[in-house]
Amino acid sequence: MPNRSTAIEHTNDHPITSPGEVAAQGEPQSQPQKTYEQIKELKELLQLQFDRMPIGCITLDLAFHVQTWNPAAERIFGFTALELTGKHPYDFIVPPKVQPHVDHVWRQLMEGNATVQSINRNITKDGRTIICDWLYTLLKKRDGTIFGVLSMVQDITKRKLMEIKLMESEEKFRSVVDNIGIGVALISPRMEILTLNQQMRMWFPRIDAVLKPICYKSFNHPPRENICSYCPTAKTLEDGLVHEAITDTPIKNTIKNYRVVSSPIKDQYGKIIAAVEMVEDITERLWAEEEVRRLNLELKRQVEERKAELDSCNLELKNQILHLEKIEIKLRKDRDLTQVLLQGIPFGLNVVDEKGCVLFLNHRLKTVLGKDVIGRKCWSAYKDDGIQCAGCPLKKKIGPGQTETMEVAGMMGGRIFQITHTGMVFQDKKAILEVFQDITGHRRA
Repeated sequence: MPNRSTAIEHTNDHPITSPGEVAAQGEPQSQPQKTYEQIKELKELLQLQFDRMPIGCITLDLAFHVQTWNPAAERIFGFTALELTGKHPYDFIVPPKVQPHVDHVWRQLMEGNATVQSINRNITKDGRTIICDWLYTLLKKRDGTIFGVLSMVQDITKRKLMEIKLMESEEKFRSVVDNIGIGVALISPRMEILTLNQQMRMWFPRIDAVLKPICYKSFNHPPRENICSYCPTAKTLEDGLVHEAITDTPIKNTIKNYRVVSSPIKDQYGKIIAAVEMVEDITERLWAEEEVRRLNLELKRQVEERKAELDSCNLELKNQILHLEKIEIKLRKDRDLTQVLLQGIPFGLNVVDEKGCVLFLNHRLKTVLGKDVIGRKCWSAYKDDGIQCAGCPLKKKIGPGQTETMEVAGMMGGRIFQITHTGMVFQDKKAILEVFQDITGHRRA
């Protein structure tokens, strides 16, 4: 659209007065095969279509004055056709800051571009600012002479605002997923890797998810040729259920053990479109458990060798064990409710600020602790004695991306947790992501 100084001067030789006349521009005035009534009927039909179009339709002359303005345009901008016909849009619907952009669009049209699209801000009769999608098309006579411009417009304000909110939501979700202490991968039905979070990229730096590599070929080194027999993701993609497995993943000359939990992603029709893998490296834990088993066997052998000398001690020990078992049974009865609550929580997640105040709880922790934990000091919510841990990473002020793991006893009813702390930024503030893993059973084995 041009400003008044750059507009092509409009002549009255071919004024645009109605959609029917737009279609008839350049037509010979006398055609034997068409009667006056047929032409009139055609114009009425075109006018009806123009009036009932669901999108705004505006025709402009070469001086950029409104010639026609349909009801949809009235609904978008609030101005009637009577108010705008013969007027310059810059005086009504185009903000001053947008006018240079519209001038550029108009120049493109005048330079020969048959159709030009533009998304820009406009103003309505009641003063609101809206975002509109415009499509401009040149109107030409048969000899190619330009006599006007047809503009079609849609109000896309709500769609744009939804897009902005969706982007903000995706950024927040990605921030949490990328800073979590476990690996997350998205796998397609064809076993392609679609995306990896930061932890997975650290474990497998050579994998580029943009290339959609095959998972069983990329996660193993050397690559496998077929799907792993224990693969929980393949089972999830097949039956749509949650599956879990511990892998034996070859990485060069070593074997890595990962605990993988896969969950399905379905579309609105229930079709499985992908699977999410939650991956935890448990190699060291399994090694430690194996070492414990080995030491237990060694201890048993030594005890048997000295059995004759220690019979009396063993008898006393057995009595103590029986006594402890009775105490343990009683304690288990007292802790039944807590165990039921914690039984379904393989991982609890929260975010705390630099002072230890809880900012966020995932569903698993919220189910156990309730919503009133938000805002409280984390140790007052989780520790049985309500005292901050001696080696608390909050005292060390770990930075974003730094991770520290510690074991804490006396939590949530005498349990022992392995807590992984990862520095992060949450809601534009420094914070720490805490991942809770209950290792009570392991430590008491």
